[in-house]
Amino acid sequence: MARRRLRRIVRNAVLAVLGVPALYLLAAFGLAWIPVNRGFVEAPEGIDIYLVSNGIHVDFCLPAKTPVMDWARKVPRSDFRGAGDRWTHLLLGWGDRGFYLETPTWADLKATTALKAIFWPSDSVVHAQYLPGPPAEDTGRVVAVRIGEGAFRELCAFLEESFQRDPAGAVRLISGKGYGDTDNFYAGAGSYHAFNTCNLWTSRGLKRIGVRTALWSPFAAGVLRHLPERGG
Repeated sequence: MARRRLRRIVRNAVLAVLGVPALYLLAAFGLAWIPVNRGFVEAPEGIDIYLVSNGIHVDFCLPAKTPVMDWARKVPRSDFRGAGDRWTHLLLGWGDRGFYLETPTWADLKATTALKAIFWPSDSVVHAQYLPGPPAEDTGRVVAVRIGEGAFRELCAFLEESFQRDPAGAVRLISGKGYGDTDNFYAGAGSYHAFNTCNLWTSRGLKRIGVRTALWSPFAAGVLRHLPERGG
């Protein structure tokens, strides 16, 4: 009797362990097809932002200086050895600290790093990179979206909130951890976990400024699926 009860408990535990990832994937793929902000149209006049995907995660890229925001005052160019004073754009992404810092290339990816990022709440970072112009197609899939000045101001506020601050209100540089001379990592605000991934962060930013995106998608394809295509 006790043995049967134990077997039943073990069986139910195994089914639960297997079922949670299955439900997660089902939700990820199913909800990604449902758009929010369906009525979004690009601003006839405004500011171009870019969504840049390497197939795994989606970053924001935006003008480094506009009448609304001068990002050099928030993310100093002096932190970047190779970023020119006239470089015009800033790429920003948010994600798991361990994954970003321990995985400069996909060849460096370890199963333990990936599993920890997915299943255990962990510290986050913001990855910042100055660019000499708008992102090129060789950086991955690039989707341009034109938004109004008010939406751009709200996006900048969202991005600013993603940085952890020191007592003086400055962003916290993680020194010596950038992949090259034009990028850096900063301590991020909030924890990374399966229900708060890099792509869900990007999607939240789009939702906040009224841009069409997936209802819920922890994967890059879902975030981009509903974005307007120029000329389409």
